[in-house]
This record gives sequence, C-alpha cells and structure tokens, in this order.
Amino acid sequence: MARWEPDARRRLQEAALDLFEEQGYAGASPAAIAERAGLTQRTFYRHFPDKRDVLFGNDEPLQRLITDAVAAQGPHEAPLSAASAALTKLAGQLTGNPALQRRRHRLVLATPELRERELHKVETWQEALRSALAQRGTDAETARLAATVAIAVFRVAYQRWAESEDVDDLPAALLGTLSETRALLE
Repeated sequence: MARWEPDARRRLQEAALDLFEEQGYAGASPAAIAERAGLTQRTFYRHFPDKRDVLFGNDEPLQRLITDAVAAQGPHEAPLSAASAALTKLAGQLTGNPALQRRRHRLVLATPELRERELHKVETWQEALRSALAQRGTDAETARLAATVAIAVFRVAYQRWAESEDVDDLPAALLGTLSETRALLE
C-alpha cells in the first residue's frame, strides 16, 4: 500500500464515493474504503470517525465560514442580504470539485441515512446564520426568518446546480435563485 502518498483525506473521500456507488452505502466498510484508497484502516479513522463523515466531515469549518461572512457584512446590511452573502461565500467554497459534489448529491438523495444527515447539516447552517444575524443586532424573529429563507434559497440553488451539468457556477445560481425569490415576494 502506498501509505506515504499525499492527500489521504481526498483519496479516502473519492474511494468512499466509488464504493458507495458500486456497493451501496451499507455495503462499503471503512476497511474497504481505506483499502481502495491504498491506505490503512487506522488512517481512515485518523481522518473520519465513521464512514458517514467521509461525506460530511467539513461541517465545522463551513459553519465558521458562514458566521464569519455574516460578521463581515456592513452594520446596515439587511439581514437577508447578509445571510445571502454568507451563503454565496459558502457556495464558492463548495464548488472546488463540481464532479465530486454532484456525485455526493446523487448518493445523498439515494440513501435515507445520508439524507437525514444532510438535513441535520443544513439545520446547523441555518442555526449558524440565525445566531450570526442575532449577534449583529437583528431581532430574534427577523434573524430566524432571514436564516430560514436564505437556507431554503440555498437548497433550491444547490439542487439546481447539482442536477444540471449546464449550470457551472453555484454562487451565480444562488444569486439567481435569490432574485427569483425576491420577485415572488413582490
């Protein structure tokens, strides 16, 4: 096994996706993922506590990105605009490897256990948005509404992007979906 090769985390993620697609999520073990990546099971567990985290292991840095982006908005920025700016930054972060993200999206949709975990992840993003907006001085109900609307818009934009090879730019898809949402409310 080529244990010394760089980027073990990425290799494990790609190997996991391959195995999940070939054998189903339930059929792929951490040991098999590590073997496919040319690594040891111990290396797998150094990077991920379980096989589900291969797909969801970046949650905390992404939550920080959201809260930092809201905090960076000007003090007079409207709550929905501040939340949308944060999610646009998040969208840019997620599109580093579009093919991998699209594969991940298809797998999550096809696997009930992963869909549940995906919903939990999105709820934590929503709570991070709400909290960051409240820390900026937005009243509690407005912060909750802005975070909820922004996350709903993000989910629609992400789904459109992930399910269409014609849509290349997730941040642009997010801004377009936000414009559609604003037009619906007028």
